[in-house]
Amino acid sequence: MAQGVSGLRITCYGLRVTDYVLRAPSYGLRVTGSGLRITCYGLRVTDYVFRFPSSGLRITHYVLRMILLIAYGNPLRRDDGAGLRLAERMAGYWQSAGTPLRHLAVHQLTPELAVEIAEPAILAVVFADARAEPPGGLAAGVTVTALGSAGVAGSPSLGHHTEPDVLLAYASLLLDGRPAPPAWLVTTPGVDFAHGEGLSLRASAAIESAFSQPDHAVMRLLDSLRRQMSEVAECTHTGDN
Repeated sequence: MAQGVSGLRITCYGLRVTDYVLRAPSYGLRVTGSGLRITCYGLRVTDYVFRFPSSGLRITHYVLRMILLIAYGNPLRRDDGAGLRLAERMAGYWQSAGTPLRHLAVHQLTPELAVEIAEPAILAVVFADARAEPPGGLAAGVTVTALGSAGVAGSPSLGHHTEPDVLLAYASLLLDGRPAPPAWLVTTPGVDFAHGEGLSLRASAAIESAFSQPDHAVMRLLDSLRRQMSEVAECTHTGDN
Protein backbone atom coordinates (compact mmCIF):
# COMPACT_ATOMS: atom_id res chain seq x y z
CA MET A 1 0.00 0.00 0.00
CA ALA A 2 1.15 3.53 -0.73
CA GLN A 3 -0.33 6.52 0.99
CA GLY A 4 0.11 10.14 -0.10
CA VAL A 5 -0.81 13.16 1.99
CA SER A 6 -0.56 16.86 1.21
CA GLY A 7 -2.44 19.61 2.96
CA LEU A 8 -5.13 19.44 0.28
CA ARG A 9 -5.30 15.88 -0.91
CA ILE A 10 -5.49 12.39 0.57
CA THR A 11 -4.90 9.43 -1.71
CA CYS A 12 -4.83 5.76 -0.81
CA TYR A 13 -3.94 3.39 -3.60
CA GLY A 14 -2.29 0.05 -4.35
CA LEU A 15 -4.71 -1.81 -2.07
CA ARG A 16 -7.71 -3.84 -3.21
CA VAL A 17 -10.30 -1.82 -1.33
CA THR A 18 -13.88 -3.04 -1.36
CA ASP A 19 -15.31 -0.61 1.18
CA TYR A 20 -14.01 2.19 3.28
CA VAL A 21 -14.90 4.93 5.75
CA LEU A 22 -12.96 8.19 5.79
CA ARG A 23 -13.37 10.47 8.80
CA ALA A 24 -11.76 13.85 9.34
CA PRO A 25 -12.78 14.69 12.93
CA SER A 26 -11.63 18.30 12.86
CA TYR A 27 -13.85 18.96 9.84
CA GLY A 28 -16.80 16.77 10.83
CA LEU A 29 -16.23 14.95 7.51
CA ARG A 30 -17.35 11.37 6.93
CA VAL A 31 -17.19 9.69 3.53
CA THR A 32 -18.07 6.08 2.69
CA GLY A 33 -17.69 4.26 -0.61
CA SER A 34 -15.88 1.55 -2.51
CA GLY A 35 -13.28 1.20 -5.23
CA LEU A 36 -9.55 0.82 -5.69
CA ARG A 37 -8.55 4.44 -5.28
CA ILE A 38 -9.74 7.01 -2.75
CA THR A 39 -9.06 10.69 -3.27
CA CYS A 40 -10.32 13.67 -1.28
CA TYR A 41 -9.88 17.03 -3.01
CA GLY A 42 -10.56 20.59 -1.99
CA LEU A 43 -9.99 20.24 1.75
CA ARG A 44 -7.05 21.28 3.88
CA VAL A 45 -7.23 18.00 5.75
CA THR A 46 -4.83 17.65 8.64
CA ASP A 47 -6.45 14.92 10.74
CA TYR A 48 -8.06 11.83 9.27
CA VAL A 49 -8.94 8.23 9.96
CA PHE A 50 -9.35 5.57 7.28
CA ARG A 51 -11.27 2.43 8.23
CA PHE A 52 -11.61 -0.61 5.99
CA PRO A 53 -14.29 -2.75 7.70
CA SER A 54 -13.85 -5.77 5.41
CA SER A 55 -10.14 -6.10 6.20
CA GLY A 56 -10.00 -4.58 9.69
CA LEU A 57 -7.39 -2.09 8.48
CA ARG A 58 -7.25 1.34 10.09
CA ILE A 59 -4.99 4.28 9.20
CA THR A 60 -4.88 7.28 11.52
CA HIS A 61 -3.04 10.55 10.97
CA TYR A 62 -2.98 13.57 13.29
CA VAL A 63 -1.25 16.91 13.13
CA LEU A 64 -0.69 18.62 16.48
CA ARG A 65 -2.55 21.94 16.35
CA MET A 66 -0.78 24.93 17.83
CA ILE A 67 -0.66 28.69 18.20
CA LEU A 68 1.94 30.59 16.20
CA LEU A 69 3.38 33.51 18.20
CA ILE A 70 5.55 35.87 16.14
CA ALA A 71 7.40 38.59 18.04
CA TYR A 72 9.53 41.14 16.25
CA GLY A 73 11.85 43.97 17.20
CA ASN A 74 15.46 44.81 18.01
CA PRO A 75 16.45 44.17 21.65
CA LEU A 76 19.53 46.39 21.16
CA ARG A 77 17.33 49.44 20.56
CA ARG A 78 15.71 49.66 23.99
CA ASP A 79 11.91 49.74 23.64
CA ASP A 80 12.09 48.36 20.11
CA GLY A 81 12.47 45.02 21.87
CA ALA A 82 9.34 45.49 23.99
CA GLY A 83 7.32 43.21 21.70
CA LEU A 84 9.87 40.46 22.27
CA ARG A 85 9.55 40.85 26.05
CA LEU A 86 5.76 40.88 25.78
CA ALA A 87 5.80 37.69 23.71
CA GLU A 88 8.01 35.95 26.28
CA ARG A 89 5.36 36.59 28.91
CA MET A 90 2.61 35.36 26.60
CA ALA A 91 4.57 32.23 25.71
CA GLY A 92 5.19 31.53 29.39
CA TYR A 93 1.46 31.67 30.11
CA TRP A 94 0.59 29.20 27.35
CA GLN A 95 3.47 26.86 28.10
CA SER A 96 2.58 26.69 31.78
CA ALA A 97 -0.94 25.65 30.71
CA GLY A 98 0.40 22.98 28.34
CA THR A 99 -0.88 24.81 25.25
CA PRO A 100 0.96 23.75 22.05
CA LEU A 101 2.89 26.76 20.79
CA ARG A 102 5.44 27.74 18.16
CA HIS A 103 7.23 30.90 19.29
CA LEU A 104 9.32 32.86 16.80
CA ALA A 105 11.39 35.92 17.72
CA VAL A 106 12.72 37.90 14.73
CA HIS A 107 14.16 41.36 14.11
CA GLN A 108 11.57 42.12 11.44
CA LEU A 109 8.73 40.50 9.54
CA THR A 110 9.73 38.96 6.22
CA PRO A 111 7.64 37.32 3.47
CA GLU A 112 9.08 33.90 4.34
CA LEU A 113 7.02 33.90 7.54
CA ALA A 114 3.88 33.42 5.44
CA VAL A 115 4.99 29.80 5.01
CA GLU A 116 4.90 29.36 8.80
CA ILE A 117 1.41 30.87 8.96
CA ALA A 118 0.10 28.58 6.20
CA GLU A 119 1.26 25.39 7.94
CA PRO A 120 -1.65 22.96 8.50
CA ALA A 121 -0.90 22.76 12.21
CA ILE A 122 -1.42 26.48 12.85
CA LEU A 123 -4.80 27.22 14.39
CA ALA A 124 -4.24 30.88 15.29
CA VAL A 125 -1.53 33.53 14.88
CA VAL A 126 -0.53 36.25 17.33
CA PHE A 127 1.89 39.04 16.38
CA ALA A 128 3.67 40.98 19.14
CA ASP A 129 5.36 44.33 18.51
CA ALA A 130 6.19 47.70 20.07
CA ARG A 131 4.52 50.91 18.98
CA ALA A 132 6.10 54.34 19.26
CA GLU A 133 4.42 56.90 21.51
CA PRO A 134 5.59 60.39 22.50
CA PRO A 135 7.23 60.48 25.93
CA GLY A 136 4.84 63.13 27.17
CA GLY A 137 1.69 61.61 25.68
CA LEU A 138 -1.17 60.01 27.52
CA ALA A 139 -0.29 56.71 29.17
CA ALA A 140 -1.60 53.93 26.94
CA GLY A 141 -1.03 50.28 27.70
CA VAL A 142 -0.83 47.07 25.76
CA THR A 143 -3.49 46.84 23.05
CA VAL A 144 -4.99 43.91 21.14
CA THR A 145 -6.26 44.25 17.57
CA ALA A 146 -8.07 41.43 15.77
CA LEU A 147 -6.88 41.03 12.19
CA GLY A 148 -9.25 39.95 9.45
CA SER A 149 -8.44 37.31 6.83
CA ALA A 150 -6.76 40.07 4.82
CA GLY A 151 -5.28 41.76 7.90
CA VAL A 152 -5.72 45.35 8.99
CA ALA A 153 -3.93 47.95 6.95
CA GLY A 154 -2.20 50.72 8.82
CA SER A 155 -1.75 48.80 12.07
CA PRO A 156 -0.41 50.82 15.01
CA SER A 157 2.86 48.90 15.34
CA LEU A 158 6.25 50.36 14.45
CA GLY A 159 6.09 48.74 11.03
CA HIS A 160 9.14 46.50 10.71
CA HIS A 161 9.09 46.26 6.91
CA THR A 162 6.49 43.62 6.01
CA GLU A 163 3.29 44.16 8.01
CA PRO A 164 1.06 41.43 9.52
CA ASP A 165 -1.71 42.11 7.00
CA VAL A 166 0.70 41.47 4.12
CA LEU A 167 1.86 38.19 5.66
CA LEU A 168 -1.74 37.04 6.09
CA ALA A 169 -2.44 37.87 2.45
CA TYR A 170 0.64 35.89 1.37
CA ALA A 171 -0.45 32.97 3.54
CA SER A 172 -3.89 33.03 1.92
CA LEU A 173 -2.23 32.73 -1.49
CA LEU A 174 -0.29 29.70 -0.25
CA LEU A 175 -3.62 28.25 0.90
CA ASP A 176 -5.07 28.58 -2.62
CA GLY A 177 -7.17 31.58 -1.67
CA ARG A 178 -8.62 30.19 1.54
CA PRO A 179 -8.42 32.57 4.54
CA ALA A 180 -5.34 32.51 6.71
CA PRO A 181 -5.82 31.40 10.34
CA PRO A 182 -7.40 33.91 12.74
CA ALA A 183 -4.81 36.47 13.80
CA TRP A 184 -4.27 39.22 16.36
CA LEU A 185 -1.75 42.03 16.71
CA VAL A 186 -0.68 42.80 20.27
CA THR A 187 1.35 45.98 20.74
CA THR A 188 2.97 47.58 23.74
CA PRO A 189 4.03 51.25 23.99
CA GLY A 190 7.63 52.37 23.63
CA VAL A 191 9.21 55.78 24.16
CA ASP A 192 12.97 55.15 24.07
CA PHE A 193 14.48 53.65 20.92
CA ALA A 194 18.10 54.66 21.44
CA HIS A 195 20.91 52.13 21.27
CA GLY A 196 21.06 50.03 24.39
CA GLU A 197 19.50 47.10 26.20
CA GLY A 198 16.57 46.98 28.57
CA LEU A 199 13.19 48.64 28.43
CA SER A 200 12.08 52.06 29.60
CA LEU A 201 10.04 52.25 32.78
CA ARG A 202 6.94 53.06 30.73
CA ALA A 203 7.30 50.03 28.46
CA SER A 204 8.00 47.70 31.37
CA ALA A 205 5.08 49.07 33.37
CA ALA A 206 2.67 48.60 30.46
CA ILE A 207 3.57 44.91 30.15
CA GLU A 208 3.38 44.29 33.89
CA SER A 209 0.03 46.05 34.08
CA ALA A 210 -1.44 43.91 31.31
CA PHE A 211 -0.50 40.66 33.05
CA SER A 212 -1.66 41.82 36.47
CA GLN A 213 -5.25 42.40 35.35
CA PRO A 214 -7.29 39.21 34.72
CA ASP A 215 -9.82 41.14 32.63
CA HIS A 216 -7.22 42.87 30.44
CA ALA A 217 -7.60 42.32 26.68
CA VAL A 218 -4.29 40.44 26.59
CA MET A 219 -5.33 38.03 29.33
CA ARG A 220 -8.70 37.47 27.68
CA LEU A 221 -6.96 36.62 24.41
CA LEU A 222 -4.50 34.27 26.11
CA ASP A 223 -7.27 32.45 27.95
CA SER A 224 -9.58 32.29 24.94
CA LEU A 225 -6.94 30.70 22.72
CA ARG A 226 -5.92 28.33 25.51
CA ARG A 227 -9.50 27.09 25.78
CA GLN A 228 -9.85 26.76 22.00
CA MET A 229 -6.69 24.69 21.78
CA SER A 230 -7.89 22.46 24.59
CA GLU A 231 -11.24 21.90 22.86
CA VAL A 232 -9.58 21.10 19.54
CA ALA A 233 -7.25 18.57 21.19
CA GLU A 234 -10.19 16.90 22.91
CA CYS A 235 -12.23 16.70 19.69
CA THR A 236 -9.27 15.32 17.75
CA HIS A 237 -8.61 12.46 20.14
CA THR A 238 -12.24 11.53 20.71
CA GLY A 239 -13.58 11.99 17.20
CA ASP A 240 -11.94 8.99 15.49
CA ASN A 241 -14.27 6.29 16.80
